Amino acid sequence: MNITILDDYFDTIRTLQCYSKLNNHNVTIWNDHVQEIEALVDRLKETDVLVLIRERTQICGDLLERLPRLKLISQRSVYPHIDIDACNRLSIIVSSNQHVDSPSYAAAELTWALILASVRQIPQQVTGMKAGRWQIGVGSTLRGKTLGIYGYGRIGSTVARYGRAFDMNILVWARESSLARAHTDGFVIAKSKTEFFQTCDILSLHMRLVEVTRGIVTAQDLACMKPTALIVNTSRAGLIEPDALVNALRAGRPGMAAVDVYEHEPMRDTKNPLLTMDNVICTPHIGYVSVDEYELQFSDIFDQIVSYVAGKFSLRPLTMTPSPISNHAKIENELVSALASRILIIDGAMGTMIQRCRLEESDFRSNEYQLDKHIHNLKGNNDLLSITRPDVILDIHRQYLEAGADIIETNTFNAQCISQADYGLEHLSYQLNLKSAQLARQAADEFTEKTGIRRFVAGALGPTNKTLSISPSVDKPDFRNITFDAIVEAYTEQARALIDGNVDLLLIETIFDTANAKAAIFGLKVLFETYPELARPILISGTIVDLSGRTLSGQTVEAFVISVSHANPICLGLNCALGPNEMRRFLEEISNNTSAYTICYPNAGLPNTFGEYDETPESMAQHVGHWAHDGLLNIVGGCCGSTPDHIKAIAESVKRYSPRVPPKNLHSEDMLLSGLEPFCISRYTNFVNIGERCNVAGSRQFLRLLKENKLDEALQVAKNQVESGAQILDLNMDEGMIDGQLLMAKFINLLVSEPDISRVPLCIDSSNFAVIEAGLKCTQGKCIVNSISLKEGEKDFLDKARKCKNYGAAVVVMAFDEQGQATDIEQKCAICKRSYDLLVNVVKFNPNDIIFDSNILTIATGMEEHNEYAINFIEAIKRIKVS
Repeated sequence: MNITILDDYFDTIRTLQCYSKLNNHNVTIWNDHVQEIEALVDRLKETDVLVLIRERTQICGDLLERLPRLKLISQRSVYPHIDIDACNRLSIIVSSNQHVDSPSYAAAELTWALILASVRQIPQQVTGMKAGRWQIGVGSTLRGKTLGIYGYGRIGSTVARYGRAFDMNILVWARESSLARAHTDGFVIAKSKTEFFQTCDILSLHMRLVEVTRGIVTAQDLACMKPTALIVNTSRAGLIEPDALVNALRAGRPGMAAVDVYEHEPMRDTKNPLLTMDNVICTPHIGYVSVDEYELQFSDIFDQIVSYVAGKFSLRPLTMTPSPISNHAKIENELVSALASRILIIDGAMGTMIQRCRLEESDFRSNEYQLDKHIHNLKGNNDLLSITRPDVILDIHRQYLEAGADIIETNTFNAQCISQADYGLEHLSYQLNLKSAQLARQAADEFTEKTGIRRFVAGALGPTNKTLSISPSVDKPDFRNITFDAIVEAYTEQARALIDGNVDLLLIETIFDTANAKAAIFGLKVLFETYPELARPILISGTIVDLSGRTLSGQTVEAFVISVSHANPICLGLNCALGPNEMRRFLEEISNNTSAYTICYPNAGLPNTFGEYDETPESMAQHVGHWAHDGLLNIVGGCCGSTPDHIKAIAESVKRYSPRVPPKNLHSEDMLLSGLEPFCISRYTNFVNIGERCNVAGSRQFLRLLKENKLDEALQVAKNQVESGAQILDLNMDEGMIDGQLLMAKFINLLVSEPDISRVPLCIDSSNFAVIEAGLKCTQGKCIVNSISLKEGEKDFLDKARKCKNYGAAVVVMAFDEQGQATDIEQKCAICKRSYDLLVNVVKFNPNDIIFDSNILTIATGMEEHNEYAINFIEAIKRIKVS
């Protein structure tokens, strides 16, 4: 195997102990850097495996097209210098996996060195002494100061522990899943991002640079810092808004900076402001440049190569050779064809079957991934068995297929990083999902070949062990221990791994909080928009917790259907919590309110006093047979307590019945909204009452209550409106003296804890789209966004519209374009027509979810040019309505 290693500037690699792993291969090491494509082609034309030490070399599609032998790129981390789409197209595997169990001590120690050097003025003192000066300034100490850790991962947590050793007060701000770990480790969590920046004496950044973190530190954040504060960045320059750091340092907040990373590297411009400022210490990106770190990282990289040569991956591939079944339309056509011909059978409970195996703690451990040394008890982490006991999982899949299952689910119900964090195994989430998908794929393909009947693999995305709609604290109803973004990130990683493992479908299941499901949908939509070749049909299954007919977060079945329908699921239904007898009427409600195919897999009855399920295969099959007879079913199976015997009996009971035919044109002219309950606006609906008293622009009382932090009284304002007949609540926090984003999220979190208020849909109203997003991330129902317009041009309009669609919201569109507000009839109609065409034809927005505001402008001013405003508004509405 021809292996090429680029950019080993100090000729270090061949001196490492781990280099011996490549002894049986032809290795070429280049010590100088080239970036021209022709030069790279000349160096790499005979290369089978490329090792990247640094992210400086751009591996673009044009280069990859000219490297026909290249099959693997192995590197130390994930950065955007590689054209992943081109690698997928050319079947080049990109593999990356740092030792996630071990912190990067080199980067953590550099961070601490920069902190000490800054506060004790070491560079200045050294320079002064060499120039013959003595004690050129007075430094400060660390004891008792507040160290802020922004991003609590491997490096951030290590730096926090160093701070504790120096008797510092540690304050953490990070994504919610990381905050939970920080809290467990005994560190204080900041109440808000603003408080975090205001409080820290030293603030250290420790995040990966991905789309959601780019520019996450704003000029406004930096302006909150103390004039004596120090900010340290050893992560990525892009975490800070462009030019924000230099401008903030010039303004005196913060007072100092220590920087190891830059927008453009190598940064050799001696006139760069960061190099000319006396209050900045700069180092040339040496965070991981140490022999020990090299040994750790490149041992891992070389293991990836050895694994690849052996024909397997024990580490993390970022790309996989494209699946033979990779076309979304092909999979969907095959599934729809099967659904049209018969009622399909999905498998039964995985957990029930695992319990029957009577596994011990040792079954959940293995030498792989150092699980044999893991400090937590792992028994009960069933998703882990895909790695430690794949034979058990494969056998369960085969039993269900033998029983007649057309669809089997992957063993990944709790395999996302949020749930795995309970076991300290969040870093294994990708690998768990990948391996689980591969096992299910193997079993399904075996039975497809054996029987000639296509078997499908559904990647299971469970609900997580967190909820966006319910506070874990009775005393703090606005508190959440997870964020929308953290759930999106977790589901996106899980889905990508499942797709890499060749699943046919993605099943978002056991939804007890619709807000979590909306986060999953958002993540999948963004993933599929970014990588269309990864798209898979989506199935959605909610959970009604009792005979009240509501989810745990309070939604009715119909409200749930409305809230998730923007995912365009191929199947929509219910599972878990109830037995087949109790599930019947809720399945009917689903069937009557969706044009998707239905899916239902109830428990084997309700659990008895011993936690066991008493519904026999025969009795369960009898209930399900009645459903099939009444035309309610497209896919059916079993959940908790069900076994292959149940699935076999169910399959036998439904095989003589025709599948349900989904209704067409259901609500085809209606706007459907939801809070905890559904709300339909049809052509027969009279005027809709929208409560406007929770709008700071229209209610001085509401604004005063917010400013005085009297949120209980502010909630009463909302409640009074609903009790007085408001069918939709408008919320607006646009006032310069309050934090609109923070208050919008906090108020909605409080509001959704009040069923009497949150039963109606919300209209999230702001001129600041960031405030709108803050609100959308807190709502489980289908909202209205008020508003978007063409004021900032088409790109801005389309970006916002796509986000609204992905959040599942309807939109108010203002008759406003780049030239300003429309005043005459022709302008109003033209702008609305242009907006409609963009929304429907480009964004593929549902026309029923568009509301036009043709601008009610001030009348009776006495100014002649205003005389036609009222009639223009009324006439424009008439024309827009009929056009």
